[in-house]
Amino acid sequence: MPDRSAIEWTDATWNPTTGCTRVSAGCDHCYAEVLSRRLLARTYRARLPVVDTPENRRDPFAVRIWPDRLGAPAKWKESRRVFVNSMSDLFHHEVPENFVRDCFQVMLDVGRHVYQVLTKRPARASRFVDRNADLFPNGLPRDWSQADGGGVGAYAAGSVPGGQGVLLLHAVGRADPEGGRAGAGWGDLG
Repeated sequence: MPDRSAIEWTDATWNPTTGCTRVSAGCDHCYAEVLSRRLLARTYRARLPVVDTPENRRDPFAVRIWPDRLGAPAKWKESRRVFVNSMSDLFHHEVPENFVRDCFQVMLDVGRHVYQVLTKRPARASRFVDRNADLFPNGLPRDWSQADGGGVGAYAAGSVPGGQGVLLLHAVGRADPEGGRAGAGWGDLG
């Protein structure tokens, strides 16, 4: 698990899930899919996919969960910006909700980091927040906002109770396969 990253807008990556499915033309040049097929195929195929079929067992980019990776952020002593699931979408419909919850619990428990979660499935992200409000006993984080502009945009939690930071960002201007509305351009939370 890389505790450092060459990606200029993050410091580390954390991949408790891997794999995805295409939802838009924006997925045509997905680096995660290319890496999974070229460099990580053997590692990924060693783990059973969430939907266990012969085809998915052969496909290194089928969705897989990695519970053994949940402890990684706690091992990083220095604060850092953590790109969560650089190799997947945490809100993919095949990722069990209880595992998404486990990931968020880690983000809340290990509050010295700022977590960056990108998704092309904002409708599921919104439903997750609604169904798991107990993760935030004082309601949504105080800096939680929705950049909407006519479409389902970005959720940002720059400072949640206890000092944790969570960023949920998705590309707007694309149809959301989970039933969200489309906007224009990219949600930018600079």
